[in-house]
Amino acid sequence: MRIIASTKAKKLTFYISLLAFSISAANAQNDSLSLQGYSGLLNIPNAHVTTHGTGFIQYSDQMFRDGEYVHNDNLSGSFGIFPNIEVGGRIAWFHSKTNLFTDEDEPRDLSANIKLKIPFIPDNWFSIAVGEQDAGGEASFFDAKYAVISRSFGPLRLDAGYGDSIENQRLDGAFGGFEYQAFPWLSLIGEYDARDVNAGFRINTPSSWMPNGFRADLTVMAYSDNELSDDKRFFGLAFRFPLNGDSLKTKRTPVKRSPVKRTPIAANQNNLPTHPNRHQKANTAPLPQYFAANRYRKKATPTRTMTDYPSSEAATLHTKSTGIKDQHNTIAKNLFRKLQQHEFERIKTGVDAEGVLNVSIENTIFNHNELDAIGLTLGIAANLAKEAFDKTRLFLTNEGIQVLEVIISNKQYAKYTNNPQVLNAEISVKYPSNTNTEWHHQSAPDSHYKPVLTLSPSITNVIANENGVYSYSWGLESTASLSLWKGAIASISLNQEIVSNDTFKKDGVFYEFRERDEVKNMTLQQTVKYKSLFNTTYVGRRQYDYKGIQNLTTLLSPSGTHKATVRLGDYTHDTTDESKDFSLYSYRYYSQRFNASTEITGGKFWEGDDGYRVESKFWFGDNAVSLIYKDTDQEFIAITWNLPLTPRKDFNSPWGQVKGNSDWTYGIQTMINNDSNDIAFGPGIVPKMTFETEQTYLNRDRLSPSYVYGNLLRMREAYLQYK
Repeated sequence: MRIIASTKAKKLTFYISLLAFSISAANAQNDSLSLQGYSGLLNIPNAHVTTHGTGFIQYSDQMFRDGEYVHNDNLSGSFGIFPNIEVGGRIAWFHSKTNLFTDEDEPRDLSANIKLKIPFIPDNWFSIAVGEQDAGGEASFFDAKYAVISRSFGPLRLDAGYGDSIENQRLDGAFGGFEYQAFPWLSLIGEYDARDVNAGFRINTPSSWMPNGFRADLTVMAYSDNELSDDKRFFGLAFRFPLNGDSLKTKRTPVKRSPVKRTPIAANQNNLPTHPNRHQKANTAPLPQYFAANRYRKKATPTRTMTDYPSSEAATLHTKSTGIKDQHNTIAKNLFRKLQQHEFERIKTGVDAEGVLNVSIENTIFNHNELDAIGLTLGIAANLAKEAFDKTRLFLTNEGIQVLEVIISNKQYAKYTNNPQVLNAEISVKYPSNTNTEWHHQSAPDSHYKPVLTLSPSITNVIANENGVYSYSWGLESTASLSLWKGAIASISLNQEIVSNDTFKKDGVFYEFRERDEVKNMTLQQTVKYKSLFNTTYVGRRQYDYKGIQNLTTLLSPSGTHKATVRLGDYTHDTTDESKDFSLYSYRYYSQRFNASTEITGGKFWEGDDGYRVESKFWFGDNAVSLIYKDTDQEFIAITWNLPLTPRKDFNSPWGQVKGNSDWTYGIQTMINNDSNDIAFGPGIVPKMTFETEQTYLNRDRLSPSYVYGNLLRMREAYLQYK
């Protein structure tokens, strides 16, 4: 016979235990995961969230089922994608391969968690948070909504809250607990989860063991007064990591702040860096595009990698002394050669009549972020030309199209790159008009055309379904591309399945959706641009079996904060004559302050479903996490990760290039607000192409004046690392 202690006795026993700890050793940890996958104690939440810019992955072996804690398998994730917001999910299962339609009746579930911490409350007061476990799902095994308050007293944190959960489950009523940080690496935990009293401990790796931002946690539930679980022990092993893939804080030598008043770096498009009066003309009118070339320089035999072009107006525009012109020409030529050594392409250098050093590059090596190429080029130019030129103007091109124009003050920018006490840079950024600049040194035409091979994983999977915990088809997509002329690219993508499980093999339930061994995409595309308006037309094959045409028009505001796109297309199946016509309209807003964007897309999608989708993307260095809501034929929520699967600086050679995918995407989605919670592969699909405008021309949708102004430190770091 089971004897259950009264609720009052349980609470009294639990709260008396708080008096057992009184010696201060370290401040309490706030962001560790509970065994349920949200930040908390053992099974209850606290009022803190996963630290902004960090993530957790955890394996645990506990589930509450039929009135007791039982052993099972759980894989949880939690991500601090925004200040005061924690999102995550949980995959729970007992047997990984059994067919739940025929063999077993047991939980196998994919669920989502969200927690919001109330802002504006001082940290030394208290914290309040509200959250939901198993948000939105119809097959809810862990559904719980809660509010919780936390207060820290040195090494001791107290948590109390109220929850609304499945009847007679955890968090169904008042709950509370404490965590005491006995040592920097050990905390002691006790809790009442609205049903049972539990106790345990948590071990953290010391901060000196791992790089800043990384940590491993072991959480153990050693005791429960649940009669059916009192002889069981449960654990969770979690790994914390920074979402940018690097340490949260780069270790730098402390900088002594000068009392001299400085102009701050631009925070948004309405607060651009100020410039001395001598630079104002560059911001209001195009600079003249001529220069009195040095008629007396020594003649050099052109090579296949550089051609010298004497100015056609040298005789009439000869206004400077021969010595100055010689010096200018020498610097322009030396800059060209230095950029060649760094393996940039389509390099051009020259000097105009106003004494501005002009340079143009195409970046094919820094494929994590175009800022690395911009920062390296400007750093080299400023330090090389600071004594001879007031300003340098850089044109960044992609596929021969000018996509960004940057003007700097050479002396000031050189100081900025070399002195960490210089906190601002005199810099002006805009989308360029298609101007015709006269260049004196530039790459030979035959160096423009070379094949590029891009390798990328291709993954189709179904998670926590009735056929298994993880059904998968993995492949490798190899894309060969060739730049034909300005704005034109020919490409072909071959997909090859490498491994799959039975559900994706012939006669398997997901065979139709497998990674196939054949040509996936074959496209000829042409892009034209006017200022910040891009238009690209794609003709060819898409998604193995469909031939047709697609047009994408992209318009950006002068700062890049706002973007509007129109995507129209019509494709026909090779054998069935099935038609796929789509029309999608999007608006995207970028917040420089939070380095995040939100995009709303509506219309008719690839599978013919009508509706809309909302995607919020949060950047952490060159990695991004996106939250997506879709409402077309059904409602879905999803989380995706965008990662560059290639070195920060890629391999390059005169004959060709082999690289990884610089914007690889992996995501998980689940249906919500539907009784059956069916599996669906196709709703809300935006039919993006291999060489989209965002990736090919706009630095993964980050190439804007607003983004550059917010990331000037990245440019300095790139120069110092790669110069």
